[in-house]
Amino acid sequence: MKTMDRIVPFLKQYRAAALVLLACAGIFAGVFAVYRLPPEAPLYAALLSALFGAVLLAVRFRAFCRRLDTLESLRQNTALRLNELPAPETPVEEQYAALLDVMRASLTARIAALEQERQESLDYYTAWVHQIKTPIAVMRMELQGEDTEQNRTLLDELFRVEQYVEMVLSWQRLNGGANDLVFSRISVDETVRAAVRKYAPLLVRRGVRLEFAPSGETALSDAKWVGFILEQFLSNAAKYAKGGTVTVCCKGGLLRVADNGVGIREEDLPRIFEKGFTGLNGRDESRATGLGLYLVRRTAEMLGHTVTVQSRVGEGTVFTLDLNRDASRLE
Repeated sequence: MKTMDRIVPFLKQYRAAALVLLACAGIFAGVFAVYRLPPEAPLYAALLSALFGAVLLAVRFRAFCRRLDTLESLRQNTALRLNELPAPETPVEEQYAALLDVMRASLTARIAALEQERQESLDYYTAWVHQIKTPIAVMRMELQGEDTEQNRTLLDELFRVEQYVEMVLSWQRLNGGANDLVFSRISVDETVRAAVRKYAPLLVRRGVRLEFAPSGETALSDAKWVGFILEQFLSNAAKYAKGGTVTVCCKGGLLRVADNGVGIREEDLPRIFEKGFTGLNGRDESRATGLGLYLVRRTAEMLGHTVTVQSRVGEGTVFTLDLNRDASRLE
């Protein structure tokens, strides 16, 4: 804020004192007029008072500007602590400072309670995911015991259940922020192979042909979360590229998953990473949740990567995960 812009707020703050001084000057002038005293004395006193007042105002204005500079600097600091605020100068400011202390204590207690609630929720869902895996594994073994059309259909549905279970846990972990991240130099090929092995049976049952050419590339990231993003891409391919081909490749840190499926409408592309958005394809796929790609975007942001999509209706879709962008700042 410029100096001239601060003069008006400063005068407003001290307008009461200025009015009192003017009133006193008027009283003195009236008394001297009533008693017909020589005007030289009051004029001289007024001149001295004005000079003294000007010096005092200049000093107070300088302190006023310094205080505003301090407050503006603190306002721009996202890690503001209340003990960094300027010391109160008046009883009213002391009351404001005490009120801020009370509000800080209340907010700190509330944050602690919310954090405990979040952690308890995460612990519960984590335990639930691990417990539900046992009956899922038993059902899978029973269904794999006999290769029938009905069992293959049920295996597809069971795999979908597993996806949703993992999505619940991923949702909880994402809300936990960076505490769940373990950055290291990962092998892109190994991460891709792990995701492909998991989704290979589903892709085969859906008649989807998978092509993957190892690249030997590495990236600074979290293998588990990159694998989660890949799994969501493969899940989409399994839904919308039935009988088609899915190609996975990595070049120059750009990990691409392409299919020649139904594609995505141009008007839907800007919104496919929004929470709950399903688009025309999602409405055709009645069980679509609109959460998979939203979690992909959240995960990529958490990793410091970016994810983009290109698609044309009837020709297919290409998802690209940029493993280079912003990753260098984590080394």
